[in-house]
Amino acid sequence: MRSWSHRWRRAWPLSAASRGGQPQKKPRKGPKLETGQERQILGWAPEALPLDGIAETLTDVGWRLVAPTDLRSPESREAVRFIRFGLTGVTAAFASTGSMLVMSGAGTSRAASLLPFHHVALIPFSRLYPTLEAWLAERRLAGELDAQLRNRAGWNLITGPSKSADIEMVLTLGVHGPKHLHAILFNDRR
Repeated sequence: MRSWSHRWRRAWPLSAASRGGQPQKKPRKGPKLETGQERQILGWAPEALPLDGIAETLTDVGWRLVAPTDLRSPESREAVRFIRFGLTGVTAAFASTGSMLVMSGAGTSRAASLLPFHHVALIPFSRLYPTLEAWLAERRLAGELDAQLRNRAGWNLITGPSKSADIEMVLTLGVHGPKHLHAILFNDRR
């Protein structure tokens, strides 16, 4: 009769390191793309982000903030095609729905919130509103709503990662935008 430990070892093989050999690296699932874009972050222009010194901080830890001004040529799109992270600010965020409004324009490319696999949004408390209606009313009272409507290329209201389902209700994440959304709220009121 075989011992329990013998059966356990057969069912759960020990790692090479525990047997005295070199540890074996587990094979990576899916394709491994080495494009030179692995340590880059697609983002807004540094002066458009709500925190000062982001580009320098990223450089200090081995990352590079890429803020393209024009993505109309195939070469410029290829230069950002495999960047996995996007970094943006928000125009406003709404507590009632957990949504954020991201407006695109000069220095605030919509590509940073739509192309990468992960979208990281920096949300200062000063841009957090109870509802979309409260933000619209404040902009209207300040006389800024018309200018924002006319001067911005696009408005994206984002409420979570991209999701899509087919007729059989099979849910797929990341089809029409980022698969992961990370919202970082911080206190900018001193």
